[in-house]
Amino acid sequence: MGRLAGGGRGGAGVAREAVEALVSRGTKRSDIVAALGPAIGACCYEVGPELEDALGPEGAGFFRPGPRGRPHLDLRAANVRQLERAGLNPSRIHHVPDCTQCRADLYHSYRRDGKDAGRMISFVGFSI
Repeated sequence: MGRLAGGGRGGAGVAREAVEALVSRGTKRSDIVAALGPAIGACCYEVGPELEDALGPEGAGFFRPGPRGRPHLDLRAANVRQLERAGLNPSRIHHVPDCTQCRADLYHSYRRDGKDAGRMISFVGFSI
């Protein structure tokens, strides 16, 4: 069991590396279930062109022009692709579809609220 956090540049390759770390410790890829929590959506995740360069070919297809001409990154889709390329069955990859910036009624967002943004907490567990 593991829990990760990473977005943009920090998230580049993190999902894939996590799968490889689990496999290197004896976990079967077919036993891994991935759950992606709430995150900023492509609708709002405006980034600089330097992030496109930093992600290189791995990020191809996950950027689109935003309304102000700057690129927007679909971080959720990029992470799903990483997990699929790491050998996870798509039926074992789950995600919360909400955008944390759009859904002020449900989520805190530093991009939306600045330094006064609240914090979120997550729990990971399983039952036998």
